[in-house]
Amino acid sequence: MSNESPERRDREVATSTFEEWVAQKASERDSSREHVLEQLLDSYWTLEQITQVLGEKKHTPQTGEQGTNDHWDAGERHRGVTVTESERNEVLDTVEALQTELEAASRRRAELFESVQSLADRLEEVEATQGSVDELAETVEAVRSTLETEQDRLHDRMDDEFDHLQTILDYLVRGGDERDTRISDMQTQYRAEIRQLRAEHDKLRRIKEEARDLGTYIADCEQCGESLDFALLTTPNCPNCDRQLTGVNKETNWFVFTSYTATTRTGATASPSPKVQSGSSLDERPTTHRDDETEPVATANEEKEEEEKDEQSASNEVRPDETDRQTDTGESSGESGQPTPQDGDESAGTSPDETEFQWLT
Repeated sequence: MSNESPERRDREVATSTFEEWVAQKASERDSSREHVLEQLLDSYWTLEQITQVLGEKKHTPQTGEQGTNDHWDAGERHRGVTVTESERNEVLDTVEALQTELEAASRRRAELFESVQSLADRLEEVEATQGSVDELAETVEAVRSTLETEQDRLHDRMDDEFDHLQTILDYLVRGGDERDTRISDMQTQYRAEIRQLRAEHDKLRRIKEEARDLGTYIADCEQCGESLDFALLTTPNCPNCDRQLTGVNKETNWFVFTSYTATTRTGATASPSPKVQSGSSLDERPTTHRDDETEPVATANEEKEEEEKDEQSASNEVRPDETDRQTDTGESSGESGQPTPQDGDESAGTSPDETEFQWLT
């Protein structure tokens, strides 16, 4: 803000307005500013003279008035111009109007100056606000660019992660299918092996029961002639020649001596029975295929029927009494002259479930 006094500002306004008025009058009369100023000075001098004359008329006697008129006339004669009363009044009115106009113009100039100053202050505020708006726009643009970059990066990362998850899902699906297939194959092979073990167990139990009915637990192999103990057998095969046993024959010679022969199947040489081992793979477990047997087809209905039959046969089987076994062994020892085997060595009296459990373990 300016530190100038109001009077000085008024003078500046008046000067500016006066110069504008002189320029306007010069343009209206098609003359120069100097000529207008000369006319204005003449008018001012004339007005000053008139003012003095009027003042003398009010305060001096007739003699003084006459002197003033003489002075006025002298001035007019000096200038060579004759001024009438109407011209003087017109000049006075013009001067008063100019003075009033100058005062009004001065006031308007002061008001305009204040308005301009207020507008300048507001313009400075607007410029400062515009600078803040520009900075804010730049900040918003930078944030928008950063967000777009981050969004693109996140989209790329999500695409990569989705591809990885898709790959993992495909691998898990394939692995699950392979495991299901392998488990199904393992179940099929285990069931086939279990059925084979049960068949061998049933055959061995039948041979032991047949030997017990004949009153012996030792017999000679029909193929190799070696002696074998039925109580020590775990598979229905000869432990010496590995021939498959089919039964026991009793032969009496000279009405006193009795011999027992373990019959075998001709050409039926069996490999050792498969043993289920924990942690072994399917390819490492041996399987036994006999010439006179075919591997059954593993179906859900047949497996259920076989399991139900095994449970029924195990529940319906009656273990022979100890006295009956002693009687049978006593008769066989009386006929053959051999000692009676102990209950611990007699495997024919064991239940099929216990024997099967021993084989499986």
